[in-house]
Amino acid sequence: MLLVEDHDINRLLVTEMLERCGQEVDVAHDGNEGIAMVIDSVMRGRPYDLVLMDVQMPDCDGLAATRAIRAEGIGPGLLPVIALTANAYPEDVAAARAAGMQGHLAKPVVFAQLARALQRWLPTRIVEAEPAGTGAGGRGGGAAATPARIADSAARATALARSPQLVARWQARRLEAIAAVAAGLADGSLAQAGEPGSAGTEAGDLARLLHKLAGTAAMFGEPALGIAAAALERALVTGKDAGTCAALAAQLIAEAEAHNAPDRTAAAGG
Repeated sequence: MLLVEDHDINRLLVTEMLERCGQEVDVAHDGNEGIAMVIDSVMRGRPYDLVLMDVQMPDCDGLAATRAIRAEGIGPGLLPVIALTANAYPEDVAAARAAGMQGHLAKPVVFAQLARALQRWLPTRIVEAEPAGTGAGGRGGGAAATPARIADSAARATALARSPQLVARWQARRLEAIAAVAAGLADGSLAQAGEPGSAGTEAGDLARLLHKLAGTAAMFGEPALGIAAAALERALVTGKDAGTCAALAAQLIAEAEAHNAPDRTAAAGG
């Protein structure tokens, strides 16, 4: 199967989850690469069984990529496409369907939900890989994905999200997004983002940072921060008034500070 995802942290986490379900995963880093890999697989006579497609990507987003794939005559009967998106509002789901997608998974991706989606679209191929050295070699040679095994895999996926390397990367992205929000509040640019005639580049850049934060925060133990990021992102994208954007930005910063407070207390006590 193919995973099309531009966010490096999500690529690592979702790939780990898919492999724990016994899937062989190819990865595309953006929509254009995803289109090329899908067409190449069909031309070679080995089409992918399923595509998980991130919706918000620069240059060529998931909706445009899916439309391009369908325009090549690669229909849903040959290749189902499932949307991955932090925006799961009814209009977002409808847009995904209109582009030629067959379903969607909300970010942050939860292992049990991913396993259920795979069981629906690939019912004969969902297995839980055996630990190394305990079973027959080869991909897909594990035992059935029972509830107990799904729970065990979910724990391992959570452990991956706590690895020092990924945590450090996440903290850097988190700080970048929160600093950008704080700067926008301080210089007034964020409050002006939704006003008619205002330049949209800075707001668009900030919305992309917030989208990535919204899609990963819960995986790293900050679900409330993810919700706050998603709310501010949506306000920017839909052109909400300055007061709404400023209030949501302040709420996000307060949520980040509240999460940081126990760390500072622990450091002071140490």
